[in-house]
Amino acid sequence: ELKIHHDEDFKDIFVLRNFRYGQLGEIIEKEYQLNEFKITYLGKDDIKRYVYFKGEGDIKEDNIIEYKVNLRKGEEKIFNQVWSISQEKVKNRIIEHNESFLIAGSKDITLGNIHSDSIKNLLIQSLEDIEKLKSYIDGKVFIAAGIPLYATIFGRDSIITGLQLLKRDPKILKETLEILAKYQGREVNHYLEEEPGKILHELREGELSNTKQVPFYPYYGSIDSTPLFLIGIAEYYKFTRDKEFLDNILDYASKSLNW
Repeated sequence: ELKIHHDEDFKDIFVLRNFRYGQLGEIIEKEYQLNEFKITYLGKDDIKRYVYFKGEGDIKEDNIIEYKVNLRKGEEKIFNQVWSISQEKVKNRIIEHNESFLIAGSKDITLGNIHSDSIKNLLIQSLEDIEKLKSYIDGKVFIAAGIPLYATIFGRDSIITGLQLLKRDPKILKETLEILAKYQGREVNHYLEEEPGKILHELREGELSNTKQVPFYPYYGSIDSTPLFLIGIAEYYKFTRDKEFLDNILDYASKSLNW
């Protein structure tokens, strides 16, 4: 007999990191069936979030999944489990992630003539990781800073990654800069460390950010995002000679330069 204990708390990422605590929601419903269950959490931001389980074993209402099996000496048994998380669709949701965000493997990677298998494998792994980190705001692509703690746009990280990928896919740097221009600082706000012309440090959409219990909606406390924004504009134009892009972003560049 094998018993697996499970628990779901839906903690905000900043609570998990012991960075900040605040008012949080609660689990409002638990639905159990023979081989599956669904847990529903209602956050203080009025968004419902879910954990689903489906698999072999008997589901018990005391957070236990029970397996009964007879094994002979040396015999093995594999139990299949599927866990998934989601939240209800929100009309004004900002950040969307790639379908491969939490899935191993990615689309086919095309490389040039590389004779070293170790270097080739390293590049393939790197590009697969980039594919997983691709995320979108208003349909524009950026590279998230990392899974799971930094799965959002960071001014520094996203620009540097765009610069490193410039010769392979200049669209990533272009659209990252356009996203950052949209959220450029407009006023002095000491709580958000916002100033006119300043480029954001990070943008979050978790429960604590949505309820403004943490200053990450967005947060501007970064010294390097703004100069990197200017470097990104210069390098993108130098490589592409995209005059339309330059014309559209020049006013934002001027404000950052003044900052």
